[in-house]
Amino acid sequence: PKMPAEVKISNGSGARLQPLARILFIALWGMADRDGRLEDRSKLIKAQCLPYDQCDIDELLNELAGRGFIRRYEVDGARYIDIPKFGLHQNPHHAEKSRDFPAFEANTAPAPDKPETSPGPAPDKPSCSRADSLLLIPDSLIPSSLIPDPLLRIPETLSTSPGGLSRDVLAVFAHYRIHHPKSHRKPVSSSKEWRAIAARLKEGHTVDELEQAINGCHCSPFHCGQNDQQTKHLGLALIMRDGSQVAKFIEAVENPPAAVLSGKTQRSVNARAKYLERKRENN
Repeated sequence: PKMPAEVKISNGSGARLQPLARILFIALWGMADRDGRLEDRSKLIKAQCLPYDQCDIDELLNELAGRGFIRRYEVDGARYIDIPKFGLHQNPHHAEKSRDFPAFEANTAPAPDKPETSPGPAPDKPSCSRADSLLLIPDSLIPSSLIPDPLLRIPETLSTSPGGLSRDVLAVFAHYRIHHPKSHRKPVSSSKEWRAIAARLKEGHTVDELEQAINGCHCSPFHCGQNDQQTKHLGLALIMRDGSQVAKFIEAVENPPAAVLSGKTQRSVNARAKYLERKRENN
């Protein structure tokens, strides 16, 4: 697939971006909803897009905004990011729901402490097939986690359940697959993950809250493998185990917990980091 014109190296604006800014722009596609919008939350964006890079996310976002790749704005005290022309190079899955973030408007006040940025080109309507036709845009670059998957097509027999519960459960599965593209490719209602998600929804949790819990688990160093066993604990059933677990992971989005390592493990981690640093310097 081809890179959208906005970030081609041959494009003047794209060539002047820092390498991490180009990577960040591509990573933002996976965080945006089907309308190309997402919340402007620096900590979450850093954890999801560039977790292992030492960088200033706000500086990179401002660089993208200054060249018109994104638009940062504020509505009713909440900050958002809009990606112009998102629909030209992305084709969201038919089951993905819009998160109803307010649209960018020319007179929308920019987020505080952010420089005034060029609004960039107005979004164009893609001249492609609908996403629910499962046909990809021929000249597109779509992250594998967002490629329409026929295995996630919602059976008509499921969508008739009270309150659209099955459709909401599948939406949570689809969000989890952003982090783990090869997991739960064909969710079934008898699985422990399905039952756990359905139970949390029946308790009153929203799809958005459960998606935030998934994000929060992936913001936790301990659950991402920074523990004495060097083992990842990112299972969907674990995240959805009970209401307190969901609440804990939602809190981790804004306040990621510190890694919990014994002295011995910490020394091993430090030694490995120093070894890798020497190796980079020698190269």
